[in-house]
Amino acid sequence: MTTPSKLNKEGYIKIILSDMPSSGGNSKELPHSIKIASHRAKRYSPKGVRPNLATNSGFKHQSGVVLLVGLIMLMLLTMIGLSGSQVTSLEEKMAGNMKDRNLAFQAAEAALREGEANVGTVRYDCANGSGRYYTCYTGTKPVWDNIDWSASANPAKTVAYTGNLGVSSGFLSANPRYIIEYMGPADCVGSALGANDCHNYRITSRATGGTENAVVMLQSVILTKAAPPP
Repeated sequence: MTTPSKLNKEGYIKIILSDMPSSGGNSKELPHSIKIASHRAKRYSPKGVRPNLATNSGFKHQSGVVLLVGLIMLMLLTMIGLSGSQVTSLEEKMAGNMKDRNLAFQAAEAALREGEANVGTVRYDCANGSGRYYTCYTGTKPVWDNIDWSASANPAKTVAYTGNLGVSSGFLSANPRYIIEYMGPADCVGSALGANDCHNYRITSRATGGTENAVVMLQSVILTKAAPPP
């Protein structure tokens, strides 16, 4: 027969078993109801006599691994976000530069066509290029590579584009300019050798885009029977 249980000084229930037989010198396993009573005694024992659950129950202190992993993930996400913003900024700059370059190309193309249309229509002066549009090819350093494109300068006179695709359009930082060089007489296609019945002209145009950073230069050579005016 089981006698009433009592709390010992450690807070555990002391069970007195008088009628529970044992075999082989080992105590028989306690009934389930007694185990529950023992557990409750451990849980609700008075302060000062409660057993150390941290050491006796097998629980361990947290080591902070979750916090460390969380910080690493946060750092990785921050790096990914910064990298994405830098890529976006670079793409915007590339798009802006491409737009400027396209504007400069279209403006230079328009100025080149205007120069081709003016070939043979105005007087030229081989002395200093002061005859409005024309200058003469010297055979040394190219004229277009040795002039001031910012204004009408001698000895190679540059001309401002007068069409609609200029500063007045609101897209360009400066008006496109071009120069017409008289390259001398030449044989027309199908003419006898040495006939010199045609004339060579070289037109060079230069334009900028929305900023001065984008610069495009185009060039064409025209062979025509139109002689330069005297």
